[in-house]
Amino acid sequence: MIMSTERKDVHIDQSSKNTVYNLLKYIDALNTQTILFVFNDTDTCIFYKTIYDYMYLRQVERELNQKYTKTGSGIWYFYSGNNRYLVTLKKEKWYFSVLVNKEDKQQKST
Repeated sequence: MIMSTERKDVHIDQSSKNTVYNLLKYIDALNTQTILFVFNDTDTCIFYKTIYDYMYLRQVERELNQKYTKTGSGIWYFYSGNNRYLVTLKKEKWYFSVLVNKEDKQQKST
């Protein structure tokens, strides 16, 4: 499994079951990061979202700026094959999240 080699700091969380969405949930030992992989009916990942404690904000923004091309406030993109993916950082009251999803041709802005 990719997560066991790429992200050794997180483990699968089976404590909460979701009967509506097809997803995998990973958490870190301190419960300061949660990663949700959401799949469609054919088990293809349609997006993933990482939810962080604010103590990681500067680190995550620095990593996003290094890895991806910034297009606006809280928005980056990258290409994988012929597909363009959007990376969106959203700040909430108690946490922030980073959503990665394949860009629709209609929403393409740059």
